[in-house]
Amino acid sequence: MEYSKKLNILCFELEELSDLFKQHKKKDILNELRKNTHLLLNPLKLVDSLVEQMRKNKEEVEVFVALSMCSSFYGEDSKICFQLKDGLPADSWKEVRTFQNLKDTLKEYELTDFTSIDAKNDKRDFQLKIYYGKLQTEDLFNFIKNKIEHYANNLGDVNLLVQLRGSGKAYQDFSIDFKDLHAQLTKLGLKFQGQVLLSFNEDNKFKVINQVYPELTTSRTEWKNGADILHIQ
Repeated sequence: MEYSKKLNILCFELEELSDLFKQHKKKDILNELRKNTHLLLNPLKLVDSLVEQMRKNKEEVEVFVALSMCSSFYGEDSKICFQLKDGLPADSWKEVRTFQNLKDTLKEYELTDFTSIDAKNDKRDFQLKIYYGKLQTEDLFNFIKNKIEHYANNLGDVNLLVQLRGSGKAYQDFSIDFKDLHAQLTKLGLKFQGQVLLSFNEDNKFKVINQVYPELTTSRTEWKNGADILHIQ
């Protein structure tokens, strides 16, 4: 755990933050396994169930998504950082030993939900949105457009990260045309230097991040053991 006074951010090594999060979710994991023992054989379904429970807990979702993305796409040596409240007592960050401690120190209503810093010291800021709607091009475009308009079409250099969750059998009806989505976003004349990124699970085999603005790119990585962030064996 490392604090930057200049940026007022608290940074964690991935394993350190993962341990903090797992300890926080341990009771929920055990309860879910007691109710549905078959989930031991299907870790991804267990993760899906836990993510659904986290739906109304903004901080839990942010940490889970940050861990999942950074460990897979920015390297095991990357760090995850969070903006702290202004005016906290000096060295209060040293008392962050539980997830609740962390939650109590986070700055609310900040444009940046979390920051990743990789081994090359490249810093990336993210605004996270969860999308539960139809996995179709027009619906997703309208969702992204509305979120960007909320910030007057300008998120500065912050990246808009949209986690695609869908609902019900939504993934069976996955019909997003990423090329078309990219073209529609480009026509908006957006005023920020960040990227629009879509993160989703592909066939329970790969984690995927598609950049749909300003460029159109795809990054894909295999799930390590089906539930690598929680390290459920």
